[in-house]
Amino acid sequence: MKTEAHPKLTKILTGLIAAIIVLVPFQAFLTVWASSIFGHYTAWRLWNEALLALGAVLGLGLLWQDKSLWQSLKQQAVFWLLLAYALLELITGFISLGLRDVSTKALGYGLIINLRFLFFFLLCFVVVSRNTWLKQYWQKLLLIPAAIVIIFGLLQHFALPYDFLKHFGYKAGTIYPYETINHNLKYVRIISTLRGANPLGAYLIIITAALTAFFIKAKVKKLRLLYGTF
Repeated sequence: MKTEAHPKLTKILTGLIAAIIVLVPFQAFLTVWASSIFGHYTAWRLWNEALLALGAVLGLGLLWQDKSLWQSLKQQAVFWLLLAYALLELITGFISLGLRDVSTKALGYGLIINLRFLFFFLLCFVVVSRNTWLKQYWQKLLLIPAAIVIIFGLLQHFALPYDFLKHFGYKAGTIYPYETINHNLKYVRIISTLRGANPLGAYLIIITAALTAFFIKAKVKKLRLLYGTF
């Protein structure tokens, strides 16, 4: 474990990142369910962005307090590439807004969608530079929720009624409780806890890539042990 600078702030950020990783696969399900109880569906949809915004503020605070961390971040080429991409998004977005090709609401939503992953990556980079807890436990944080998503998806396909999610508030005004191919109930697409079949597929690609990296790393370790190297 590395020596932590500003341990309280680092621990808060670590917990925040862990919460985002664990909860994001269930964002759609939790949002619809909560809105069915309390209302305000649009507001509930932004809870993960709110967590990320809080993380960004705390991350900036950590960089402000830890000058060496900021100097290290500035030396990373990926930091400047991400910053350039974010700047490009802002410039093109405001040009489109000026030309009235998009509305203010559409611009804001587009920037959130396109930039949140970049901010999350940078936040993880900053935190991991000062605390290795996420490095040690990322497999559990990522794969245990993935197992739940997969099991629930299999239950949807083999055991549960096709419209089972309607009991949790899924409907036309939020997320439809099921998807089909050509409106044919014989061909229901699995959505699990994601907001649709396509997002589920994209999520499983990430999980597949993570598993591939995990097994490659494990194999490399076995080869090192075989040859007596470290």
